[in-house]
Amino acid sequence: MSTTTPYNTTTATNHGLLIQVAGGAVVGAITSYTTNETLGAKKVFEFGPGTTQGGGDDIAASRGQPYEIVPGNSDGTTIGIERYDLWGQKFEQVFGSRNWDMLTSQDKSISLIEFIESPNGDMNYSTVYFGVWFTTIGRTHSTEGDRIIKVNAQAMYTRKKVLR
Repeated sequence: MSTTTPYNTTTATNHGLLIQVAGGAVVGAITSYTTNETLGAKKVFEFGPGTTQGGGDDIAASRGQPYEIVPGNSDGTTIGIERYDLWGQKFEQVFGSRNWDMLTSQDKSISLIEFIESPNGDMNYSTVYFGVWFTTIGRTHSTEGDRIIKVNAQAMYTRKKVLR
């Protein structure tokens, strides 16, 4: 797991976070990492008095207010990664490619594994993200400040599985 011991606090800190390409290298030099998932939902309406499952009343239904929300498909499954570029290991290389001239140069999806380690080891868990494809990638160059080349990327994943 992680080579950094997390602080022994009640509040979770990022010192125990490790990202690895499944079957491959640990992704180092990450400065920011986010995951998101949204669930589609549809409001259901009806005319006149009738169903009041949403906690409303017949008068509200007759005025065109929704009476229920129906969950739909999971969507918006994204991963955001910001990383320092390294001379010997550019962003694309750590994710298993020699070079992406364009994002369309990706020839296969990858799986990412996220490890979270708690200070005393009783709350450790990992999540595997399957079917990961990068959808945006960019680099930030600056002549001011630290002048480190920073890579910003977004990816979409097909599904995830939380392992305990």
